[in-house]
Amino acid sequence: MMRGLLSLYMFLSALALGAGNNADTLVLTALEAPVSELMYHLRIASDRHKAIDVSLYWDYAGPSDHYRADYTVAPVTETDNTDKVPVDCRVYRVVGDADSLVATYSSYVSYSRGRDTAMSAVLRVNQDGARIDFGGTMVSAGFDVPYRNLAASSVGYSTDRAAKVLADKLMTRYSSIRRRYEGEIAADSSDPLTGRWRYLDRDADRERVPEGIDYNIAVVAEPDSTYTIIYAGEPGDGWKNGDIKGRLVPTPFENHFDLEWYDQSGRRYCRDTSADLIVDGQVLRLNFPILGTTVRFRRL
Repeated sequence: MMRGLLSLYMFLSALALGAGNNADTLVLTALEAPVSELMYHLRIASDRHKAIDVSLYWDYAGPSDHYRADYTVAPVTETDNTDKVPVDCRVYRVVGDADSLVATYSSYVSYSRGRDTAMSAVLRVNQDGARIDFGGTMVSAGFDVPYRNLAASSVGYSTDRAAKVLADKLMTRYSSIRRRYEGEIAADSSDPLTGRWRYLDRDADRERVPEGIDYNIAVVAEPDSTYTIIYAGEPGDGWKNGDIKGRLVPTPFENHFDLEWYDQSGRRYCRDTSADLIVDGQVLRLNFPILGTTVRFRRL
């Protein structure tokens, strides 16, 4: 986790008493740009007798484009003889008027006794992905969730009725995530991989890779026999012409390469990724098996 972030224990211990919020009011905090790391902590005091339904939002680009996690802050009276209460969470991808269930999670968390009883939900994002963790006295249970890291989005919450919010805290790290290619972009007639390539199509898992790709790339040969992939499209999603998108490393197999790829958040993908030249060298295919996605470019 990022340097300078408080440990979860200190993060939960150093809480100031918050104000209540109105029922069904969406409370959002805007992100300035894609993040390299993020921690969003929402802590809501438990009612003694009634449950509080909570929705946690992220990648919020609007009412018809976001992720939402629904869970319940159990009342104190549901505490069992081990001071634990159930937590059940359902994650939805909202597109237009449709809510698609993408993940579920069920576990138990410990409540403290007395007037300080509360439940925390912590959304954390780093280079390994994103997850939501839950806890009463401390965060101890959670699961992985999708995260798109959009150029402009928000995180936030809503509750089904008035609730005392003890923490609504966002901690982020923004970093310079673009590297520029300073050399000359030129094709080598003796090397079929170099030159400019135009987006052709993709076969993608829309939940894991929801953003479209529609731009050119250029591939240049390096002195160490590797290749640099360069963004060669119109400015968009933080990318500019000349930004480095990735790297190709030859393998012992003809026209097959190991692939390093940077997404719009600066996250580096290299686990099981590969690229190959197909269709007599006229199509460059990028393979992301863990994401269930392939992307193809045609030679210009």
